[in-house]
Amino acid sequence: MRYSSIGFWTWDIRRGRVYGDANLSDYSGFTLDEFSHGAPLERCMQSIGRSWT
Repeated sequence: MRYSSIGFWTWDIRRGRVYGDANLSDYSGFTLDEFSHGAPLERCMQSIGRSWT
């Protein structure tokens, strides 16, 4: 695992997408492919309480 930092992320509010790097992918449970193409913002928000704490 690559947790020297949690990772880089950004979002596109208008499209409801979150983009992130490999570190964030490993940490969050989303695939790198999902983050590369924009994971749904709603799903990311739902996962914060479950997997990011």
